[in-house]
Amino acid sequence: MSDKELVEYIKVHKEYPRNFYDYLNYSIFMIPLFFAVMSLTIIKFGKEPVELFVGILLLLFAILVSILFQKKLTTSRRFHSINPKSDLTLDKAHELIKSNFKLLRSTVDYELYKIDASEPMTFFSYGSEITLLFDRDIILVNVRVVPSFQPFTLFRDRRNLQKIIKLLT
Repeated sequence: MSDKELVEYIKVHKEYPRNFYDYLNYSIFMIPLFFAVMSLTIIKFGKEPVELFVGILLLLFAILVSILFQKKLTTSRRFHSINPKSDLTLDKAHELIKSNFKLLRSTVDYELYKIDASEPMTFFSYGSEITLLFDRDIILVNVRVVPSFQPFTLFRDRRNLQKIIKLLT
């Protein structure tokens, strides 16, 4: 898929198209599946009320972790639309991003009205990629982890997204 086709896809669907690594990241669901199987085993073969209680708690934990993983995996692909300041241009947005984030690189594509920026690796994250797409009177913003094999970060991507929204509105 070319850059122009990718931008058009994002503008229509408000998310990145799925690729091999997006599907591979669903292997993280092996963790809650393990807890669910373990809890069902405890519930089936447990003879004490305490064992039944522990099995139910483990099953609820597995369901909760599955919901959390699903939410984080879909959030990393989605673009958030914001209404920018009225005088915000592509160059001003690029300068705001460069001055408020520690970036490895940042590029502006004037033909596609797109800003791409990459953050460096930290102790808890391999880094993230910031994408801004200007579409008429809105800006589509996404912050996603750089290597696709890392499913998500704990809070950094969400914090960066909130910081960008605050800067541009």
